[in-house]
Amino acid sequence: MIWLWQPLDRMIWTVADPLARAAMWGLFAFGWLYLVAATYVTDHYDLFGLRQAWLHLRGRQYRPVPFVRKWMYRYSRHPMMLGILIGIWATPEMSAGHLALALGLTGYIALGVMLEERELAGHFGEPYRRYRREVGALLPWV
Repeated sequence: MIWLWQPLDRMIWTVADPLARAAMWGLFAFGWLYLVAATYVTDHYDLFGLRQAWLHLRGRQYRPVPFVRKWMYRYSRHPMMLGILIGIWATPEMSAGHLALALGLTGYIALGVMLEERELAGHFGEPYRRYRREVGALLPWV
C-alpha cells in the first residue's frame, strides 16, 4: 500500500478569511488537547499500560480503575473520541486525502464506540447503563 500510495491533492475546502482560519486552527488544537486531557481524567498511566507495568515490577496486584463520572465524562461518555473527531475535521484546508482519512477514522471511531459501549455495559452493569441514558456518547445533548 505504501509503495503504490498516490496523494489525493484535490482541495475539498479552503478557508481563506484569516479570522476564520485562526478559529479553525484553534478548534483543531482544542480537539487534540481535549483528547490528551481526557486520557488523564480516566487515568492516563492505566490507559497506556504504564500503571500495570509499574505494579508488576513492584510485585503488587493490579486492580482496574473504578467507574467514575469526572469532569468531561459528566457531559460525554467518549471525550477522547470527541477530541479526535474535532482534531481531524477542524481544518482550514481539507484535501481529498485528508477527507478520506477523516471519513475512515470517523467510521472506525463509530464502530469502536459501539463495541466499547457493549463491553462497558457488560463490565459495569446497571451503573453504566444508567450513565448511557443520562449522558450523550459524544455530545451532551445527543
